[in-house]
Amino acid sequence: MTDIPEEATLDWRRIACGRYEQIAEQIKRDKEENARKRKEGRSRGELTQSLKDHLRNCNPQQLQNAIALCREFLKDHSVAPSPYECHRNFRGITVLVSVAVGNKRARLPKV
Repeated sequence: MTDIPEEATLDWRRIACGRYEQIAEQIKRDKEENARKRKEGRSRGELTQSLKDHLRNCNPQQLQNAIALCREFLKDHSVAPSPYECHRNFRGITVLVSVAVGNKRARLPKV
């Protein structure tokens, strides 16, 4: 049997550690890039790839349920929340007026 010189094992470890750091940095950059693309796509109304994949794996009944749920969400976005949903118990605050404007509710508290 031949002995492996000590400097060869240290050199191998140094190379492996350097390669590991390069791979970790690349993974970090890829995650940041994917997050940036997702955030940019939200304003344009794009769906994420993972959501598309999840919908692709649904059966027809699940897709129908997803469509019904999306219609409810669209209705929620077009109607202001009820005063009950906006109710907060703060001491010393009394709501004088609560008005629905578009899909938002404005409240005027008396402090």
